[in-house]
Amino acid sequence: DGDASTGSDVYLADCSCAGQLIDCLGSAGGTAMVGTACNDGNNGTMDDTWNANCICVGTPTNYDCLGVPGGPNVPGTPCNDSNPNTSNDEYQQDCTCAGELTQPCIAPTIIATSSNSPICAGQILHLDVTVTGTAPLQYDWDGQGIFYPSASAAEVTVSDPAGESYQIIVTNACGVSSATVIVQIDPLPNAGNDNSVSVGEGSLVNLNLLLSVDSTSGTFSTPTLVAATGTEIYAFVSGVGGNCGTDSALITVIGIPSGNAGEDNEVHVCEGASPIDLMTFLTGADQGGVWLNGDNQEVTMPVDIHASGTFMYQVNGDEAMVSVFMAPLPDAGTSTTATLCTGDAAVDMLSLLGGQPGGTWSGPDPVIGNLLDPGSMHSGAYVYTLTDTCGSDADTVTVNITPVADASWSAPVVLCANSGPVEMNALVTGAPGGSWTGDQLSGTFFDPAGLVGSFSFSYTAGAGVCASTVTHAITVNPGPIANAGADDQVCALNYTLQAVIDVVPGTWSAQAGLSDTIFSETSDPHALITVPATGAYPLVWTVGDGQCTASDTVVITFNDPGTPIHVDAGDDQTLDVFTNTTLAGEVATGATAWWDVVSGNASFADHTDTNTVVTDLAVGENVLVLQAFLGDGCVNASDTLVIIVNDIFIPQGYSPNGDGVNDQFRITGIRAFPNNDLKIFNRWGQQVFARKGYENDWEGRSDNGGMLPDDTYFYVLNLTPERTYNGFVIIKR
Repeated sequence: DGDASTGSDVYLADCSCAGQLIDCLGSAGGTAMVGTACNDGNNGTMDDTWNANCICVGTPTNYDCLGVPGGPNVPGTPCNDSNPNTSNDEYQQDCTCAGELTQPCIAPTIIATSSNSPICAGQILHLDVTVTGTAPLQYDWDGQGIFYPSASAAEVTVSDPAGESYQIIVTNACGVSSATVIVQIDPLPNAGNDNSVSVGEGSLVNLNLLLSVDSTSGTFSTPTLVAATGTEIYAFVSGVGGNCGTDSALITVIGIPSGNAGEDNEVHVCEGASPIDLMTFLTGADQGGVWLNGDNQEVTMPVDIHASGTFMYQVNGDEAMVSVFMAPLPDAGTSTTATLCTGDAAVDMLSLLGGQPGGTWSGPDPVIGNLLDPGSMHSGAYVYTLTDTCGSDADTVTVNITPVADASWSAPVVLCANSGPVEMNALVTGAPGGSWTGDQLSGTFFDPAGLVGSFSFSYTAGAGVCASTVTHAITVNPGPIANAGADDQVCALNYTLQAVIDVVPGTWSAQAGLSDTIFSETSDPHALITVPATGAYPLVWTVGDGQCTASDTVVITFNDPGTPIHVDAGDDQTLDVFTNTTLAGEVATGATAWWDVVSGNASFADHTDTNTVVTDLAVGENVLVLQAFLGDGCVNASDTLVIIVNDIFIPQGYSPNGDGVNDQFRITGIRAFPNNDLKIFNRWGQQVFARKGYENDWEGRSDNGGMLPDDTYFYVLNLTPERTYNGFVIIKR
C-alpha cells in the first residue's frame, strides 16, 4: 500500500490496498505498540513501556536520599546536618540528616525586648530582643510594616509601622520561645483646611461650624462665637502639648455692610411669555445681588417663567421676594367629530373638546349649557370660542345626526316543513341591506325542512350607533308526508298502486301529456291504474290539510309481456395475476339480479348485487352469467361475462431489432407487482442491466445505453420478498 509503517498488505472488499501497523518488535499487526507494556530487563525500574522511539524504558525505583537514581546517599551513610553541636551525622531511614549531640542543647529563653516607642506616625520603629540558648537561634518577627534587613534578625527596623503590638518567635534545635512587644504610635496632628465666610456686618458666626475636622481635635485662641466686623482671621491649632508637633487652619470671617433688596412684590404673566427682568418689580433695590428660585438655585435676569412660583433677591444681607403668577393661554380644546342618533341622550360638547369653561358657542342651533340635543338640534359645525387677557382660541365640534334605521320585517304566520327555503330578505318592510341572525340560517335563507317548532330571527338595519334590530319568531308545522310507494315495473298495461296512507286525504294525478291514464279511484291510495301503451309513467300522489300540502312521484314502467327485460353483465375483463375484481352489471329497474358461474371458478360477495366483488377466479378463462327476473308475466333474461386471468409468464427469448415485433423483454403479469426488482447478468456473471419497478421496457441495452450482443443472459426477478424467479433469456436479433 506504499506505507512503510504497515505490513501484510492485502486488497480489501472495495479493492483498496491496506496493511496492518508494524509494532516495536517488527511484527505487522503485533501488540508491541508505543505506550504498551514491556520489560527493559532492569530490576531497578518499574512500569516499563515502549517509548516513541520503540525503546523499552521503565521508571527507576532506587533513588537515594538526594533524589539521584542509584546514588550513594542512602540511609546509614554519612552526611552533614550543619549543627556544630553534633557529630557522626548520617542519613536516617526517612532520609533526614542527624548526628549525635556533643554538648547539652539548651532551649531558647527571651530575656528582654525593647523598642523606640512611642513614635509618631510615619517614623521608623526599632525593635530588639535578647535571648539565651544553644546556637544556632532562628528569629521570626511578625507585625504590620516593612522589616529591615528582614524579619529574621534579633534587631530590626520597621518602616510604615501600624498597630499596637509586634510578636517575636525564637527557635533552635531543642525548643521555642516567644514574646509580644507593645508599642505606641501617635497620629500626626490635623487641623483641617482653611475656610472663609461672608455675612452681614454684626452677624454672629460659630467658628466650629466652619472647620473641616472635629472641633475637639484642637483649639481656637478666642471664643468660638464671634461677631462679624470687617475682616478677621482666627487660627485653629491641633496637637498642642503632644510629641508630634502642631497643625493649624485659618478661618476668615468677613462682615459686609447691610444692603437694600427692595419691597416684596408680585407679577402676573401669561403662559409662553418672553423672559422678564424681575428687578423692575423691586423699587429702589441695590444692584449686584443674587436671585434664587424656589429650589434655592441661583438664576440670572431676565428669566424664563415656566410655572407660578417665588423668586428671592439677596443683596448685602437684605432680601425681598417676588411672587410670579402664570396664567395659562386660553384653550378651547381639540376639534372633534360627534356622530349621534336622533334618539340619543344630549351630550356635553365642551367635554368632547376637552377645553376650558367660560367660552361662547356658535352654530346651526343655539347651545345651552354646552349641551347638544340630537332630538331637537341639527347637524353642522358648532364653534366654541374662549377669550381672556392672554388671548383667544376656538375649536369646532362637527356634528352628524343620523336617524335610527328601520329594521321592520314581516314574519309568516306559519311555515310548512316541506314548503322549501325562505329568502328572509323578501320579508323586510323597512330598510334593506341589513343582516340576519337566528337558528338554522344559511346566509339569508331559512330552510324549514325537517324542522318543527318556533324559531327566532333578528334583522339588524343600519350600522354603528344608529343601527336597530327587530326580532320575530317563525312557527314551523311538520305538514303531511306524501309517499307514493316505490318505483316498479310490470309486464302488463295495468297496475295496483301502493301509496302509503297518511292522516290526511290524498289524490292521484298523472303528469301532463298522460291524459289517457285511467285511475279506478283518484282518492284511493291503492287505486288500479290502466295505461294505453307500454312505457314509464310518472304518477303523483298529493296529500294536504288545508295549510300544508305534500306530493310524491312514483314511476311505474309497463313492459310488453313478450319482450325480455334489460340485462347487461358488463364488459369482458383481462387480469394479470390478480384473481379478484369488481363486476359492473345492470338490470332493469325493479328486476332481481343473480350472478352465477358458467365455467372456471368464482366466489361472489353478493349474488344479487350487480356491482359485487368477485374473488377466487381461476387462472385462464372464467365465464360468468348475470340473470334478471321481473316476476309473473315477464320474460327473464341473462348476459354472460368472460374474465381471463393471466399468470406470470417469463419468455426465454426475444428479438430487439426495432421491427416492432417482440422488441421488448415482456413479462406477463409484471404490472401486478410495481415494487419488483429485475437484474440481468451476462454469461460471466457481470450485471449488465438492473431496474426497480420494471415495466416491460428492456430493449437489449445495458445500463449505460450500449447495445448488448446476441447471447444467452441470466435474470433474477424479485416480485416480493417471498417470491423470486431465476432463469435465462436469449437475445436473438
